[in-house]
Amino acid sequence: MKKIILICCLLLCTSLACRAQELLSPSDAEPSVPQSNENVEEMFQVTSIGSAQNGATPTTFTVDESWLVTELKTYHWNYGDGKTPGTIGLMDADGTVLGTWQAEGLPGQGDVADAYWVVNPNIVISPGTYTVIDSDPDTWAQNSETNGMGMAWGSGVRQ
Repeated sequence: MKKIILICCLLLCTSLACRAQELLSPSDAEPSVPQSNENVEEMFQVTSIGSAQNGATPTTFTVDESWLVTELKTYHWNYGDGKTPGTIGLMDADGTVLGTWQAEGLPGQGDVADAYWVVNPNIVISPGTYTVIDSDPDTWAQNSETNGMGMAWGSGVRQ
């Protein structure tokens, strides 16, 4: 009886070890995600060195080739108060929302907490026009130099 239990335990352990190896091994079907800064370039930038005001309109940008979007960032100076991060989304020209991601906050000018909101979508977009959607446009920074559009940056890898 002890031998049967021991054999069953060995078979179970072997099966679990094989399954764990399958789960830990990368799949060929997984999307390409660049290693730290591998070929990452700026896709777009809407910024200003002028005084930041609240109340931005959504930022639009156009790309003429496919990109793996690795980072989107918006700025919430909020008159030196920053703002607890919300979400950043991306919408295509047809109005289809490609995703909405919970942002992480980073300090801004003067070490203002949560002035920058950052997400890492890791999605591929085709050539076209896109809109950055920020969950708090009331505190999203803008000014006359950005024509009222929210200050935003996008980085990625050309596909």
